[in-house]
Amino acid sequence: MLENNANLKATIEELDRFAYVVSHGLQESLRKIQVFSDKIMMQYHSTVDEQMKHSLDKIVRAAERMQVLIADLLRFSRGTDGKEEFIDLDLNGLLSKVVSDMEVDIERSKAKISIDTLPRIWAIPSQMRQLF
Repeated sequence: MLENNANLKATIEELDRFAYVVSHGLQESLRKIQVFSDKIMMQYHSTVDEQMKHSLDKIVRAAERMQVLIADLLRFSRGTDGKEEFIDLDLNGLLSKVVSDMEVDIERSKAKISIDTLPRIWAIPSQMRQLF
């Protein structure tokens, strides 16, 4: 039994180190995406058409979402309870953002999205976003 506990503890520590290394690599790549997106937006904002501005805005928003996902992954892998993150959450607003974020996949798959009015609930926003 003690040997199993020691093995489990070693495995958890190894996974934690792995999550840290992977998240660091992802964050570095993400920072480059954000830096170059910002440069393009600043340098060419007045010369590109509205469709290009819309596309660049989507890149920026996707990078921001990825940054949140990486932080959530680290928090989850470290086993923090996250109780402080529960808030009174409007599911309608959150789902609207998720549908907007998934616009390309929805169009590509020709999916039809039908949403009824949702309640406000006490929840962790990142977990509800993942659920949706």
